[in-house]
Amino acid sequence: MSVRRRSIFFSLILIVGVLFICEAITTVFHFHRTTKHVSALQLYSTKLLQGGIRRFLPIGIFEDDLVLGYRHKPNTVGTHVDLDFSVKYTLDRNGSRVILEPSSSQGRIVFLGGSYTFGHGVEDSEGFPALLARDYWPDWTVKNRAVAGYGTAHAYLILKQELERNATPDVIVYPFLNGHIIRNYISEEWLATISFFGRLHPHFEIESGHLSYHGVVGAEAGQAMSEVTSAKERDLTILMIEEMQRLCRERGVAFFVILLPGERWPPAVAAALYQLDHAPLDLSAYRLKAFANDGHPNAEDHRYIAEQIGQSMINQWVESHSLASEAVAE
Repeated sequence: MSVRRRSIFFSLILIVGVLFICEAITTVFHFHRTTKHVSALQLYSTKLLQGGIRRFLPIGIFEDDLVLGYRHKPNTVGTHVDLDFSVKYTLDRNGSRVILEPSSSQGRIVFLGGSYTFGHGVEDSEGFPALLARDYWPDWTVKNRAVAGYGTAHAYLILKQELERNATPDVIVYPFLNGHIIRNYISEEWLATISFFGRLHPHFEIESGHLSYHGVVGAEAGQAMSEVTSAKERDLTILMIEEMQRLCRERGVAFFVILLPGERWPPAVAAALYQLDHAPLDLSAYRLKAFANDGHPNAEDHRYIAEQIGQSMINQWVESHSLASEAVAE
């Protein structure tokens, strides 16, 4: 190797090293400026050392939102690199993850939720909403409006958006994770976690027995974990789900909840879920194969979830309405 090439090679190594150090310093500075939650910094530092800077390069699919805190950026493609995978996320003109649509649709099915439903770590065609659209509901328009980090508060806000559209959905499906509960109030722990990515969070309170939206907040608004905040998270979760059911019922939209694998539910939340018009599809007993260093469902897990939904009352509802549409057409 010539002296000139050797010099360029070592210069590139030096630049990469400096960028890595700058990233770590910037993160620490941002941490001290936005939050006091030590566990969040420890978690970030551990992952940074394990996976290197590539794990924290921006995926490029998010943007700020004045109502939701953040959302998907329409018409974008992002690459997500981690220890277990390197995948691409493709978003359509509305910020939903791309799912092939039929030329003639019998109706519209919308999925809400967080990273499990979005398909964190799997390709566009491997997430369970995409598998259902391909294998079970090829004549329906299936929209995946889930976003990593979203909870029931976000699902409630997006459901309201969907019901205000000209093309109201026929079915709304909310795959629910126990971890969503902490995202439904302003927990210091959760706000500290998302603050690393510069994200804000919707703030709800219960006032006179009704949901009251107080805008979006940052880590400075976080409430320390206590019995009071835990009770608020629980009560807000129940009221949000009940309100989602009420809004759907008023508009003749079928509303289904799926209890995702590996979860244990607070008794009051479980009781509320079984008061819905349709009992939840309970997949909580299934043990995820998951990514070894990540914990999210892998492609095999997504296939299992799709198969279970395909054998459930959700699929029965879709099939019965497909037959009804065909009968009317004839």
